[in-house]
Amino acid sequence: MYRVFEQLGVPEFTAEELAYAAEIRTTLDEQELAGIVVKYPGLRDKDMADILQPYSGTEPLYGLTDVAM
Repeated sequence: MYRVFEQLGVPEFTAEELAYAAEIRTTLDEQELAGIVVKYPGLRDKDMADILQPYSGTEPLYGLTDVAM
C-alpha cells in the first residue's frame, strides 16, 4: 500500500474537509497535540495529513473502523 501512495501521492482535500478537520483539532488539548507532533513532526501545523510519512515496516500501526459485523 505504501508503494501505491508513493506513486499516486496523498489525497487532496476540499475546503470543507479542511475546515472540518480544523474544527476537530480545536477539541484536542496541548498534551494531545504535543503527542502528535512528537510522533509525526511533519504535521506540526496541519489539520490534515497531506504528506506521506516514511514507512519503516517495524512499528505496528493501529486504526479504527466503523464497519460493523
